[in-house]
Amino acid sequence: MNSKLYNIVKIVVAAIALIGIALFIMVAMKSKDDVVGISDATHPLITFSIALVILTIIITVLFSIRGLFTTPGALKQALISLVVLGGLFVLAYALANDAEVTNTYGQALKDNAGAAGIIPKRVGAMINYTYILGAIALATIAWGGLKGMFSK
Repeated sequence: MNSKLYNIVKIVVAAIALIGIALFIMVAMKSKDDVVGISDATHPLITFSIALVILTIIITVLFSIRGLFTTPGALKQALISLVVLGGLFVLAYALANDAEVTNTYGQALKDNAGAAGIIPKRVGAMINYTYILGAIALATIAWGGLKGMFSK
């Protein structure tokens, strides 16, 4: 990073910090008993925080996309990774149970849309997906540890 861009980033970060400090002081100066005042003081702080999160997401996505197109082979590797993740999700969805949800008496719970089996299947698929990704992560960590133990 060149020094000109570095200085600009430092100034922007300092400005964001000063705005955050000022908003925090506005909240801290309110009395604990003044519910409306606290609400009025926290609203700008929450709005500022949401704006920072949105700005961070936008910058992250833009730099990620830029990195995909400027690094040779990165786009191909990203697409392969997305296809593998999609395949794992299809596997998790296929393994999910779509039975109706029952209460403690064994009676099926009905929803208003009549899709009692769809929502539990989606939830089950996400739980299975988490288990699959967790198992892959643990296997990768174990493989790295075993490889390190036996390679020396």
